[in-house]
Amino acid sequence: MFLLSFILLLLLRSVLAQSNWPGLSSDKVIAIRSQRDVAANITIDQLSLTGVRLSKVLFDREGYINDTLVDVRNLLNVGVQTLVIDAYWNENSATFQLCPVDMSSNSTTSSYGNSVMYYEDAQLSYKCDSILTLKGLIDIVDNFASSTDTNLSANLIVLIFNIHQLKTRNSHISNHPISTNDTLYSTLTRSLGNKLYTPLNLDSDRENNKTLLSNEGPG
Repeated sequence: MFLLSFILLLLLRSVLAQSNWPGLSSDKVIAIRSQRDVAANITIDQLSLTGVRLSKVLFDREGYINDTLVDVRNLLNVGVQTLVIDAYWNENSATFQLCPVDMSSNSTTSSYGNSVMYYEDAQLSYKCDSILTLKGLIDIVDNFASSTDTNLSANLIVLIFNIHQLKTRNSHISNHPISTNDTLYSTLTRSLGNKLYTPLNLDSDRENNKTLLSNEGPG
């Protein structure tokens, strides 16, 4: 299992330096499926999965723009099963965003296209657009999960969220109540629906003796 993860990491290192992403060879596809089947009886918290932090691997390199979501899908296509997502809570708009700067500020240095702007923050420059949203990213995951929902291709996908407080330059904070449609939970459930394994699912599985407690040993 460790060897396959190492091979996938080498593949990612290679393809990230290229503009065109290669598809997985048949041997690698078989290896991923074999690893999935062998690990079928391993508890979720003990699985060894290949993962990437999207902000470092993609968005900082390619820009926090909607076009970068194509590369998120490519990561999933080549076997990445864990996505670490940095989500920033914007108090002014009461929404989560992926761009790490306040796009309502006037700190733009230049524009690129119709919606893409460059922002400076703490001597760093970010390329962001208003089209990219957290829901758009989750929709990519949902689309991949739906298209691979077969006996041969289905697999576990882990989403890990790093939640940040966005530094807003506008001192005015809206007093309007936060919409239930803009919470992290609602964003996930709207896109992924019953594909999510939630704490309620865990409780139900425990009640039906479908789980193994960490203090239970063999026999």
